[in-house]
Amino acid sequence: MTPRWIIAGTVAAALLAGCASGPSRLPSPAPTQAPDPDRWERAACRAGEYPVELDARAMARARHEDLRARRSGAWSPFAAARLESERDAFDARCAAWRAAWVGI
Repeated sequence: MTPRWIIAGTVAAALLAGCASGPSRLPSPAPTQAPDPDRWERAACRAGEYPVELDARAMARARHEDLRARRSGAWSPFAAARLESERDAFDARCAAWRAAWVGI
């Protein structure tokens, strides 16, 4: 056997013995909580604003989409009405969050 094979075998044996020798030195990962899906909405509520998907720019885009459909003679997608409905739902959730924050 050549010295290269002897050294490679020794290193491989040392690595295998080192891996199986004992418990891991790294701490086990702590269980993490699932992220809050309403985190960004709650932050916008605290700031007194609408989330990005419901803000003034989104409303302008929705109105433009409705106007473009009306001018082209196509059926209106009622995007502005849908966005208003989503804003009303957000306002209701925001009011509930604010009531909970005051109670804390």
